[in-house]
Amino acid sequence: MGDTEWTAARILAELTPGMRMRFLFDTAKAATWMPSSELEALFAEPSYEARMAAFCILDFQARKRLGDLELQDTYLRHHDRIDDWGMVDRAAPRVIGATLTGGPYDLLHELAASPDPYRRRTAMTAPLWFVKYSDDTDVEAGIAIAEVLHADPDPLVYKPVGIYLAYAGDRLPERLTEFLDQHDKTMPARRTASRSASESQRMAAEHAVPRTRAIGMTARIAAMSGRLGSLTRCTLRHGTATWGGPAGVRRWGFLRIARSATARLIAQAAAMSRAIVRSSWPRSTSPKPRVSTWVPATRPIA
Repeated sequence: MGDTEWTAARILAELTPGMRMRFLFDTAKAATWMPSSELEALFAEPSYEARMAAFCILDFQARKRLGDLELQDTYLRHHDRIDDWGMVDRAAPRVIGATLTGGPYDLLHELAASPDPYRRRTAMTAPLWFVKYSDDTDVEAGIAIAEVLHADPDPLVYKPVGIYLAYAGDRLPERLTEFLDQHDKTMPARRTASRSASESQRMAAEHAVPRTRAIGMTARIAAMSGRLGSLTRCTLRHGTATWGGPAGVRRWGFLRIARSATARLIAQAAAMSRAIVRSSWPRSTSPKPRVSTWVPATRPIA
């Protein structure tokens, strides 16, 4: 059956209470282009699986229609159907965050001021799109939302604050350090963000020496190249000499020196390449906080 034949009734027939999220996501992906009227019917369903599928479908649609304000409007109109953090984490970055790239960011501040913790979570989760796909100005806008919500006592809110700061710290480590210096004592999520800052500082210290060595090695190879060029020119000047007699001996000696210098140059270049590879910035080996798509079993909404 084609994508256009997906209806709310067909999706409900595919869903079962407590089903694995992988199968729910596969069903939502297959129904990506279902009619908007059928999607509205899914949002109206009381079961958790149906509403989760509806937000997943929004997410899959946003992957093909990044920045679509119609999808943003659909998400916001049905925000009162959200009663689990997984629905926010699944859809907010692409459906909301991608529409706010480059600003204005008024919507994020409006959501951050809401008494509903799920709306405040949307305000903090949507900017994750900025960290991965946008510029530093947008990342700073997300940090501004974190400053508004950093002391929020609700774990639905302060946990995504810590997650966002951990990722933003990879982009702007100095900004993260400054943020923690200002707000560390009032942040429930300070452990997550502080761990990211400490990891960035540790990696910087570990890789400073190899980078310095690589720079010095580059300078030495450049100097050696100059000496090798001089030897080559000197050899060419003796190119008219015969192989016999003192001139031939001198020319043979120059060739041996040039060959030896070439071998050293190649060895130094290989060593420099290894040093540069070692000095590159690898991903942290410590567990990284990430947005999870795991969600609990069925909980009908009132």
